[in-house]
Amino acid sequence: LERQIESVAFAENDAREFAAAWVATGVATQDCVSLLGSNATKAAVESSFKKFLRGVPDGDTVVFFFAGPGALINETSFLVLHDTRLNALHATGIPVADLLTQTTESKCSPALFFIDASSITLPEVGCFAESEFQDFCATRSDHFAYTACETNETSLKSIKLKHGIWSSAVISTLAG
Repeated sequence: LERQIESVAFAENDAREFAAAWVATGVATQDCVSLLGSNATKAAVESSFKKFLRGVPDGDTVVFFFAGPGALINETSFLVLHDTRLNALHATGIPVADLLTQTTESKCSPALFFIDASSITLPEVGCFAESEFQDFCATRSDHFAYTACETNETSLKSIKLKHGIWSSAVISTLAG
């Protein structure tokens, strides 16, 4: 029997409040796409992201926020989604490099990635390959990636805040 991947505490709160804080900066609500809980499947995230990027006019900003589990297998980083399976991470997770490449190939300018991910609890699995984000940022001077923790670290959560600590700080900064 396959072990379930545990959800990350407060990930939905983080995503919901990040989107609200971003809208509060003046971004139109219809320009934000949020996929939470069981709606955050591999197919839904991939198709929504592709559709969103196709609709981005030249020079518009793209912001991607993710709170949840992540996995690093053989130097490939994956977002772990609602339907990701441990025994099939390559087929059911989303390679971060795919999202970064699609963003680089889009018309957007700038692109911002905010990733608050904790490594899934397997001894041989880290969270993200820093080199993927470094390469993304090196492709263009208007690409930025912010992560809550380094490879093999775990993002901390706060019961008092009901958020990831890093996400809470980002949200507070956006809110001023």
